[in-house]
Amino acid sequence: MIDLRDGEFEERVLRSKVPVLIEFWAPWCGPCRKFAPTIGKVAGELRGQVRFLKVDTDENAKLPQECGVSSIPTLILYKGGAEVARFVGRRSEDRLREEIAAALKE
Repeated sequence: MIDLRDGEFEERVLRSKVPVLIEFWAPWCGPCRKFAPTIGKVAGELRGQVRFLKVDTDENAKLPQECGVSSIPTLILYKGGAEVARFVGRRSEDRLREEIAAALKE
């Protein structure tokens, strides 16, 4: 997963030719740390189909605020420059795969 920083959103997300899933997290967040392997595995499986980015909410306060993120972990999926899905909290690999697939079909 690639770090996304404040000021890079338009170029790396809104202009992306492939769907983008952003994970909002923080190093002190226990659920975020436990969820990281799940996201990493799904990211590997979907390489080339979906770009996975992560935002450390401690180091980049502006972007979570602009995206309306109020709790972590939060995942936001963008397609064609628009938000198509938002997932809050941990989930299983299977559920994450299913939710991403369903959002991309719409």
